[in-house]
Amino acid sequence: MKLHNIQDNFADHVGQDETSMDDGFRSLFKTGSITLENRMSVYRNNVIKSLRDAIIATYPITGKMLGADYMKKLARLYALDHKPSQANLNLYGENFADFIADFKPLSKYPYLPDLAKLEWAMNECYFASDDSALDPVAIAQLSANDQANLTLVLRNAVRLCHAPYRLDQIQSLCAGDSAVTALENGSCTILIYRPDLDVMTIPLQPYEYDFLKSFQQPRNLSEALEDFTAQHNGIDILPMLEKFFSCGIFKIHQ
Repeated sequence: MKLHNIQDNFADHVGQDETSMDDGFRSLFKTGSITLENRMSVYRNNVIKSLRDAIIATYPITGKMLGADYMKKLARLYALDHKPSQANLNLYGENFADFIADFKPLSKYPYLPDLAKLEWAMNECYFASDDSALDPVAIAQLSANDQANLTLVLRNAVRLCHAPYRLDQIQSLCAGDSAVTALENGSCTILIYRPDLDVMTIPLQPYEYDFLKSFQQPRNLSEALEDFTAQHNGIDILPMLEKFFSCGIFKIHQ
């Protein structure tokens, strides 16, 4: 048997219980004083623990809401049923929000899946590839015609979140913000971005969210401004643009 076949076979058995080991798999190993079942359980426990710890590290706010012990058990259950699709554990746990949504004991807490989606978006931003932000100074030096023809798109490390719950207040509450004493009803829209090394989140007005959402695909800046003005008459667009440009969330689409 070729090495990669042995490795695939071993990986499959690490994700299963000892009753699934067939004679073909057993024949790959020499017998000894420690049974193959016990030897495999060591690997299995180490793998599951590593996957569990990766989930806990990626979803700290969700873990704080659930409590450390509950989060460990929940993350372990997820790890048992979800094998990594790639070698980078920093990108493991993409479906954790769906797992929570289907987990009946947590059905009384409908905001938890959305909270997990927010944390996954933050994780994606943290590990997104680097790119160059739009330079407002350089843009100001362009001719009016060149400015009008600019096509912009959101940077790699930018995500937008919309949820029917006040996730922004949950974040503040978990961060120990004494100003938040009780969670309000209502929805929220949040900008998630990585200006340097740390991921930041900013609550958005609905019209700000709509404006940014239109740049998830490359879009002409002049056309976007015209559409915004037509749809949101009376809103001063300059402070909003200054806010977004200062955050460095746009890049020029090449």
